[in-house]
Amino acid sequence: MIPILLNLQHKTTIVIGGGKVATRKVERLVNETKVIVIAKEATEVLKSLAVKNQIELRLKAYEKADIAKADLIYICTDNPAINQQIIADARPDQWLNDTTKRHNSDFFSMSEIQKNEITIALTTAGKNPRQIKLMKQQLQNFLSENDK
Repeated sequence: MIPILLNLQHKTTIVIGGGKVATRKVERLVNETKVIVIAKEATEVLKSLAVKNQIELRLKAYEKADIAKADLIYICTDNPAINQQIIADARPDQWLNDTTKRHNSDFFSMSEIQKNEITIALTTAGKNPRQIKLMKQQLQNFLSENDK
């Protein structure tokens, strides 16, 4: 794997699932790409984004047709059978991130720190998100201390 920045401005990202993990992904993506969320239920944050027309929210069960026009797909459900079906339905040209099993993923979202025009991206390729969270906090503290 290599780190990469993607311009998603003219891409469609499908997020399947409407819980906390899906919400975190959508909050990061909402200003970068067209986001469509497929979920039987959704958090209040996702519903609010839909009301503001910032995302498209389809409150329904997943079907193969839901990912037909997707460039990126985030699997954010806690249902292993649905997750496996999405993996089977995805085409080779679609980028897939299974938030429940990293070995099913083509890419990982990186944690990032932005300061002025600099972006620092951090990742363990999905192996240890807790470690990244701690390191991100340490780096943010370090950068804040050096601003003084």
